[in-house]
Amino acid sequence: KPLPRRAWNGLTDMHRDYLKRGAVFFKFAPDPNTGHECGDSRYLAIPYFDFWLTHRLPENSDLTSPLRQVTPDTLAAWDRTMQPKLEEFVRTGSVADSTAPPAPEHLRIQRNDNGTVTLRWTAKADIESGLGAFEIERDGKSIGRVPAKPVGRFGRPLFQGMSYHDTPQSPLPKMEFVDRDAPSDREPDYRVRAINTANLKSH
Repeated sequence: KPLPRRAWNGLTDMHRDYLKRGAVFFKFAPDPNTGHECGDSRYLAIPYFDFWLTHRLPENSDLTSPLRQVTPDTLAAWDRTMQPKLEEFVRTGSVADSTAPPAPEHLRIQRNDNGTVTLRWTAKADIESGLGAFEIERDGKSIGRVPAKPVGRFGRPLFQGMSYHDTPQSPLPKMEFVDRDAPSDREPDYRVRAINTANLKSH
């Protein structure tokens, strides 16, 4: 017996009803990699809201001004810029990203009594694609990643993991790496690079 699809059927029924009643715009973009979870919906939601805020907020900063109307030019702009992203998301569960993530900050290096070196850092979020991992370099050569093998419940693996509601999964991983093969006769040059889920690295 097939499982009930109440959420899916409710959305498709609402979509059909809105269009029948003359809705100017209504799009439905199911994530192909999940069931009823939020999954990787952020990859489409962020450019979606950016598009509509750009096209509907008043051109001046007066908060009392009405929203700008949706015009044929607005819909043409959607078809040109956002419709391909929607179709890509429905097909793959993600949206292409060409922007590198922010570089990690506040790198702290500590040499331990046992000869190892501990690196700790902070990082800003990658809004478009999310952070997937960090690559550790010593003297310009990669010596490891954190986490070594990212695991994800849906779609692209994330550094912090993902809960049902697209919030970070506890316990939060540490931005920390231990270099167990650090040279003892000199101070190496360390660098940490952020890698987003589109596999783009920070500079």
